[in-house]
Amino acid sequence: MDKWLTLEQIAEYLQMSTSSIYKMAQAGKIPTYKVGRQWRFKKEVIDKWIEQQKYSKKRKYESKKIIVQSKNLILKLNHYAL
Repeated sequence: MDKWLTLEQIAEYLQMSTSSIYKMAQAGKIPTYKVGRQWRFKKEVIDKWIEQQKYSKKRKYESKKIIVQSKNLILKLNHYAL
């Protein structure tokens, strides 16, 4: 069974402020559902979203690391070419 959380509950679960969660919900940066005038969050969906965020940030870091390593290699090659 899906567990639905309120804005306050999801803020507590994620250890974030309610205002931060509210802003993220308005901007579409966190998976949410609007029921009437209130935001609702599915715990299972939030858990999956957190895992995706973790892997996404890891890939971004690895991509930046590769780019920096490539630039360093290019700089070294240019140094030897001079």
